[in-house]
Parts: sequence; C-alpha cells; structure tokens
Amino acid sequence: MLPWTSGRMCQTYSLAALLVTLSAVCSGCGDDASADEVTRDGSVGADGSMDSACTRQDCEPMDDCHVVGECDPVTGTCRQLAAADGAACDDGNDATLGDSCTAGVCSGVGACSLDNGGCGDPASIECSQDSDGQVQCTTLEPCATKNGGCDPLTSCTSGATGVSCGPCPSGYTGDGSSGCIDIDECDKGNGGCAPTASCVNDAPGFHCACPSGTLDLQGDASECVEALQVSAGSHHACAVLANGRLYCWGDNSYGQLGDETTTTQATPVRIGTSSSWQSVSAGGQHSCGIDAGRLYCWGENSYGQLGDGTDSPRLLPVPIGTSETWNAVSAGDHHSCGIDAGKLYCWGGTSYGIGDGTLMSRSSPVQIGDSATWFIVSAGANHTCGIDAGKVYCWGDNTDGKLGDGSTTRQLSPVQVGSASTWKSVSASFSHSCGVDDGRLYCWGANGGGKLGDGTVEAKDTPVRIGTSTTWTSVTAGDDHTCGIDADKLYCWGQNYMGQLGDATTNTRQEATRIGTSSAWKSVDAGAAHTCGIDGGRLLCWGYNYWGQVGDGTSVLKLTPKRVGASSTWESVASGSFHTCGVDAGMLFCWGSGTSGQLGDGTRVDHRTPVRVGTSSRWQSVSVDGYFSCGIDAGKLYCWGISLNGELGNGTSQGSDWPVQVGSSSTWQSLSASWDHVCAIDAGRLYCWGDNRYGHLGLGDTAYVDELAPVQVGSSNTWERVGAGQAHTCAIDGGRLYCWGLPERIGLENIATSIVDAPALVGALTNWQMVSAAGSHSCGIESGSLYCWGDNSDGELGNGTMTSEVVPSRVDQSTTWQVVEAGLRTTCGIDDGALYCWGSNRYGGLGDGTVDDRSLPAAVTSSRTWQSVSVGQTHACAIDAGKLYCWGDDQEGQLGLGWPASPGPVLF
Repeated sequence: MLPWTSGRMCQTYSLAALLVTLSAVCSGCGDDASADEVTRDGSVGADGSMDSACTRQDCEPMDDCHVVGECDPVTGTCRQLAAADGAACDDGNDATLGDSCTAGVCSGVGACSLDNGGCGDPASIECSQDSDGQVQCTTLEPCATKNGGCDPLTSCTSGATGVSCGPCPSGYTGDGSSGCIDIDECDKGNGGCAPTASCVNDAPGFHCACPSGTLDLQGDASECVEALQVSAGSHHACAVLANGRLYCWGDNSYGQLGDETTTTQATPVRIGTSSSWQSVSAGGQHSCGIDAGRLYCWGENSYGQLGDGTDSPRLLPVPIGTSETWNAVSAGDHHSCGIDAGKLYCWGGTSYGIGDGTLMSRSSPVQIGDSATWFIVSAGANHTCGIDAGKVYCWGDNTDGKLGDGSTTRQLSPVQVGSASTWKSVSASFSHSCGVDDGRLYCWGANGGGKLGDGTVEAKDTPVRIGTSTTWTSVTAGDDHTCGIDADKLYCWGQNYMGQLGDATTNTRQEATRIGTSSAWKSVDAGAAHTCGIDGGRLLCWGYNYWGQVGDGTSVLKLTPKRVGASSTWESVASGSFHTCGVDAGMLFCWGSGTSGQLGDGTRVDHRTPVRVGTSSRWQSVSVDGYFSCGIDAGKLYCWGISLNGELGNGTSQGSDWPVQVGSSSTWQSLSASWDHVCAIDAGRLYCWGDNRYGHLGLGDTAYVDELAPVQVGSSNTWERVGAGQAHTCAIDGGRLYCWGLPERIGLENIATSIVDAPALVGALTNWQMVSAAGSHSCGIESGSLYCWGDNSDGELGNGTMTSEVVPSRVDQSTTWQVVEAGLRTTCGIDDGALYCWGSNRYGGLGDGTVDDRSLPAAVTSSRTWQSVSVGQTHACAIDAGKLYCWGDDQEGQLGLGWPASPGPVLF
C-alpha cells in the first residue's frame, strides 16, 4: 500500500456495492441496546447488528461522531464520521490519535501518518496497512532510501558488510559516500573555449557560448563575431563579419553564393578563406565584393555583369582588374557599378544603358564621366543612382519617373536629382528610388502598394518627402517595398505579401511602420521580397524564404526578423498561456500575446519575436502565466501585466505595462506564477498573493479574499521550491511535500472539506527535490523518481492510462529524473539529460513531430544535454546546451519565431 493511503476503506466502495455489503452485515435487530447503534424507533440490537427490517437509514448517531446512514462494511457498526468541528472522532482505522471533525466530517490522518505507525525510522522501515487497517512494518533494502546515504549521483550496493558507494561520475570530484562536487571546467583556460566565447559551467560538464550580440554561425561557439555589413539580393544574401570573413546563403542556381557549387544553402556558408573582406553586394543572380581593396565578382555573367572580360558564369570570386583601391560596389540585376579611388565605373548591360552614354553592354568596367568625388553608388534593375560630392545623380530607365528628374525620359548618362548637395544615402531598385538628404527622407518613382511611403499609391517623378523626421540615416529600396533607419530605429513600408516588411503581418503599408522595438539598428538592405539587417551586431533576415535566403536553415516564410545563427547563452525560459519570456545572458526577453502588458515592453501589442524588457543584464529567472509575468532581477522581484486579483503584488489591482517591484527585498530566490496568483520564496520564507477563492494562497484564514501584496505562508524559513497551479499550490519544505487548495488536486486521499486552505503534508517521503503544479494536475521528483497526480483526461500523468490519481503515482522506474514541468494538459520532464513530453498533443505541444496524444513519456529529440523545459497551455520551450527551442501552437506568436505552429523544436 502506498504511504499516502489513509485507511478509510469504506469510501472506495460504490454506492451499489456499499448497500449490498450493508444488507449482509446489518441483520438481526434486537431489543437490547448496544454501545454502537440504535434503531430509529428506539429498539436496539444487543449484538451490535440489525435484523432484515433495519435499513441504512436506521442507524442514528449516539454521540457527536455518529452520523445517520453510515455503516462500516467491515465491522457492521455505525462508523463515527461526523461531528461538530474540532471534536474527536474515529474514521474506522486503528489510528484514532489526531482524527478530528472539520465541517461535520471526520478526517483521519491514517495509521502510517502518525509517527510512521510505530514502525520506527521511516528511512529504514516502511509502514503500510493491510485490508483490515492493521499496520504492517517492512524493513527496507538499505539502498532503497536516500541511496543508502551515498551521493545521489553514485551507485549504492548493500551486502553483509553494509553499504558500498560507487565513484563520482565524470565531471565531479570527491567520493560517493562523502559527496560529489561539480568540477568547474571554466576555472582555468576558459574551458578550452574560443577566445571570443565565454565558458559556462554546467553539471557535470560545461559548454561554450557566444556573447549576446554576436553570431554563432558554426553552432559550437568556435567563432563569435558581430556582423559588419549585409546585402540582400533577389533570392540570396551575403554578409561580411567583423572578423573579415564572408558568408553567403540562399539561391545558388548560378553560383551567386561563390562556394564553388550551384547548391542552394539555407544557412550561411563561408566563401573562401580570406579574412580581409570589407563589403559585399548581392544582386539579381550574381554578387560582388571588396577584399583588401581588390574587387571580386561571381555568379551569372550572360551580360558581362561580373566585369572579368567574359560572359562565362563563375562559381568562385574572380578578381576584376588589378586595382587595390576599390571602396564601393553595387550589384544590380544584369549590371554592376563600383567606385575606385573616387572614380565611378559600371559594367554589364541593360536595355537602357549603364551610364556611359551608349546602349552597349560592357564585360569590363568603364568609367562614367570624369569626376573623382563619387562616394556612393546603387545599381537597380534597369537604372542606377549615385552620389557625387553630395549631389544625387540617376540614369537609365525612367518609367514612372524613377530617375527623379521630373520626367519619364530615359537617360543614357547621369542627370542630377534636384539641386541639393547634402545627400548622404541613395538606393535604386526595380521601379523606384529613395535617398536621405541631411536627415530628411525622400522617395520617387513607382508607388504600387505605397512603397514610396507618402500615404498614396500614385507615382512621383520628383522626390517627395516622407514624414517630418530629420534623423534618417539610411534607406534601402526593394522590388516592391522600402526600409530605412531613423535614429537607430527600423521602419519599413510598401508591399508585404511575403512578410518582407517584418511587422508579423502580410498587410500592405503606405506609410513608414516601425519594426520591433530595438533602437540599435546599424544597417538594413531590401531584396526582391526579403530583407536583412544588423541590430546591435546581430544579423537578422525576414520575408520570402523559398530558397533559404533568410538563412535560418528552413524554407518557411518569415513574417518577423529572424536571427541568423543562434544564441548559446539562454539561461531560463517560462511558457505562459499565450506568451513566453526567457533570460539570455542576463537579459530578459518576452514575446507572444501582449494585450495586457504581459510582455513588459511598455506596450499592449503582440510581438511574434522576442523583445527585450528593460536594460538590465542581471535577470536570474522568470515565471509567466495567463496575462501577467514576474521575474527576479539581482534578487529583486518584479511583476507586470494584468492585476485584477492583485497578481502583481504591488498593493493594488492596477496593471502595469512595465515591470514594477514587489516589496523592497533583494533576496528573492525563486517564484512560480499561476493563472491568477503568485508564490515566491524570499530567504527561505514562502509568500503568496493574488486570487484566493479556493484557499490556494495557503493562509489558513478561511476568508478566501484576494491578497494584493505578498503574505507569508506559515512561519517556516526552510522552504525550497514552490509550484503554483490553477486553484492549488504545492511546495517543498525540508524535503517534505505540502499542497493546498482544491482537495482533488493536492495529492491527499479522503479529504472531506471543500477547501484545504493551509499547507497539508503529502505522504511520508522526505526527499522531494522538485514540484510543478498546473491546471488540474501536479508532478514532482523525489530521490530522482518522478510522481504525478490529479486529472489524467489526456494522459498528462504519464502512467500509460487516462485514469486520474488522487495521490502521487510513480511514472516509471527511473531514478534519474532531474526536471519536471506540468502544463495545462501536457507534461514534460528531463531524465538524465534526455527530454520527454506526454499528455495532450493537439497543437504539437509534445514536440515529437506529431499531433498524437501520449499517455507515456515520449522522447522529444535524441539529445542528452537538455537543461530546462517550460510548458504553457498549448506550447513549450526548452534549453539545450544554452540554445533555446520552442514548439507547438503559435497563434499568438508565443513561439517567437514569426510563423505558424511547429510540431517539433525550432532553434531560436
């Protein structure tokens, strides 16, 4: 019998079975009174039994603890079940000490719950009850409890001479009997990590991680560098990193990536071995770049656009001439232009000329004009624009007025746009052009979809000013959309059918629309229907991705900026109903539904990719649920979002779109946020606040009113962990498990009260290490063994059935469980580094690549380096070796990936 069984056998009978049993034992009503029963008419059975005329209703109370209609099916006597509150009573088992009446019902504590039933030390002797309620004492195998005193990480064997402990595993020092201590591999030599990476000590090993703001293109932190410059072509992209290396990705049908193949690449591939690249330009189906002042081009060459004197395609970069003073290059659709020591050159061919006054194609660079003060050039599809001594010039095709000279007449040589001489930036695309003049933004040409950004769709043959800002620094024109940077903030507008604007929609925008909340954008470049940019050193791309031009390893459309490469410094993650938050290198990010301010970024809008919360880099943990979030920053506790029941703990029911501090303490250790209440531990003391209608704050006050600020639960200062569920809470104090709230969810049998409003001891196990409470079920780990209890409608208890369990039920025989996290209808856990999930899988929340429910733990991946997992309502996120993965439902953007639901883990 499990140690949680209380001995109240009668309650396990169905009503029909109970009546049959009663009819058998309640027979023969006599005339002499007994001490135990009396008939309704006053006649009494002398032998303690009733004749066939007696019915279940014939039993009447003789004292405070007798109740009408309750016969004990074992003894045939009226059971003492009800009384006035506080009166002593007997629930029918042998342990009467401590039995008392609450709300008119007798609640027995169970024979084995009282001093281990008299069996002695529970660490070596197990107490159980037989079918008659008699105590049975069983001596335990020495290694069965607390691993025989050995460290939990070692093996335990017992023999005639006693217990023998195995050695500490790899990655630990010490012996198995005195304890195993994790070796800090990072203590010396940075753990062998690359000089640009940081070493993060794990148990038992370590991992190398790239600092925030750098790229981990190899996925192993072997090179952590910022992006210096990025260029988006028609269906491919290239970037130069701060270490001078060149990477390209996307469509490679004509060798435009330069990796000596025509194989399309969905992730960046390094081009050559040089580390002195300065800039790159991705065009239609070719690319050009500058390496230590020398010009190189590669890819398709039918029009001579590579400039090497031939029309042959090149799969590797080929040098153009011998000059070493090139300082700018731009690849268009079928032509290219570059600047060498201030002189402008173009080559290739268009049907409207390359600017040399002719319509001829050129397979080698030809100088345009005789000026030596050019400093910017931008080659579009059939026209080109550049800046010479602060003046903008354009030439080539002039359909829709894209040359900006007030006409639609083709120009074979450069013509000035306006009269200003303070232009700083210009960009020519398929059918329109844009530029920045002394901080003011102007666009001209075709205006389909509103890509000029002036709020109209009419073409303009002279520059029209966009907005009133005077702090624009750069602009880029794509085929049908435009993006620009204003005071380090990113804005995009125009057509958005492929998500190329990055605003999480496919809606056309006729005016500049801010993308995300970052104020650290350095550059942006628009391709045909995708866009790439650099945000604080991070390389991001979004939009059309059929050829993998977004660079994230997939071919799936991206509606928001997606990071190229992946962070390896995620420390914790928390999944709520419709939003998610995580800590990466001490910085807090949130994403998903933000309608109640639960993302903490000062807005009430949804974000489909992570947005940073505040500026602190000292966040330690975060917990979210429903429509609010809480986190610990350098020991201080903050909450934000909705606060209808006082969830924010700031003494009011007023919500906040920014984190607000809870109290003034700076020693908070851990917290758990549920649907409508929060519990947290501060210096070993447990506090709860928020909704209390089911007594799940554990205050024992019977008032069940909401608490708007933290209230201490009991007086203990040794609380270790807490898990807040819906209408119930569980916590660990000194290795023992306590729960409170709705009785059917807290792991105790035969609770006769409708609410348990103070911590109640669950069972007799004394080495609980973790507990997680969710919607209607809970799970915990004790001595490495996993237990779950509560509702099991979707198999969320993991025991292979759909049968609910009143008391903790062991999930399997493993003793190496490390982490468990209960969601609404789903559970996930980590056993010896391997990640498993089970329960409801309607939205792919189990992460096994299917939508099939599982009643047994199912492996998510083959990796054995998982560190943590968090389960929301219909999605989950987990961290593996510092990398963050999410899967499941994404209707509110809670996966942070910017595209629909994923049935399997997707790397951030």
